Amino acid sequence: MISVIVPVYNRKETLERCVQSLRGQTYPDLEIILVDDGSTDGSGALCNALAREDVRIRVIHKENGGVSSARNAGMEAAKGEYLMFTDSDDYAEAQMAEKLLEGSVGSIVVFLALIHEPLAVAVDLQPGLAAGVVLAH
Repeated sequence: MISVIVPVYNRKETLERCVQSLRGQTYPDLEIILVDDGSTDGSGALCNALAREDVRIRVIHKENGGVSSARNAGMEAAKGEYLMFTDSDDYAEAQMAEKLLEGSVGSIVVFLALIHEPLAVAVDLQPGLAAGVVLAH
């Protein structure tokens, strides 16, 4: 199983698109952990509503502590063999989790960022692709 951890802080306008893209992954064995980090814009209520639509979604509500604190809370609650992190204003291509898992070896943590704009860096990353860093678990 992959545990997808999504820190949420005042992202009511973008959260549903993010979660729908995670729900639509071609790799079916996911749990989606939404960590409401003390939102004040109704994002916490939206997290609850989204969780009622899909049993794979769990919600953690916590006092605001910043994105690292939210990620840590998600990691503590995660049940998956693999961890993936995405921001609540990002969205994922349907095969993202499946493709990242294809390149994994053993028990790992996949830490990723979604690329929305082409980046002029040493590696040619195109929009919609996931850039991953593999860490020991």
